[in-house]
Amino acid sequence: RNVHLEGFDALSKIGLAPFCAPSSCVERLVLKHCQEMSEECLQSLGQMVHLESLHIVHSAYDDTVLFGMESLRHLNALSSLKSLSLFYVLGNEDLSNLRVLRDLDSLETLNIAVEDEIDS
Repeated sequence: RNVHLEGFDALSKIGLAPFCAPSSCVERLVLKHCQEMSEECLQSLGQMVHLESLHIVHSAYDDTVLFGMESLRHLNALSSLKSLSLFYVLGNEDLSNLRVLRDLDSLETLNIAVEDEIDS
């Protein structure tokens, strides 16, 4: 029911496959500091129909792939999702892309962190 993956770099669609199976009952998923996570991961996450809580957590210093509108659209299939955290996977200029998540009718909490300008 609860899966917490931390430090699984280069996570791909294949790496998430066991959690996407129809028999999987994952309700809470945390992906923390999974650097270089491919955008196809969101397609797999969209197949986890039992998810109620999804947290993708990076820091400003992690190597992350920023998610675009098409990638985020896959999350709309998560009709049971109540809590979503997207930390450092969106750029400041990409916040308007969040409007594609309008089909998340059960969503109660949305947590976002974006990178601020870091002085050298």
